[in-house]
Amino acid sequence: MVYVRNPANVENCAPDKAVRQDLIEIANIRISVEVLPCGQKVKTEAGDGIRVLYGACMGAA
Repeated sequence: MVYVRNPANVENCAPDKAVRQDLIEIANIRISVEVLPCGQKVKTEAGDGIRVLYGACMGAA
């Protein structure tokens, strides 16, 4: 079980306004949880996977 912060409370927690926790790494694949406040952007690279648990994810325009 993993405790995930409420995104509404993340803004005052970290300088980059994101909370990240690595969970496990198997066969050179790292799984982590990242909580971002509304409107925050994150860079991804080819081959990265994203699973949105709450909210929405928009691709580049």
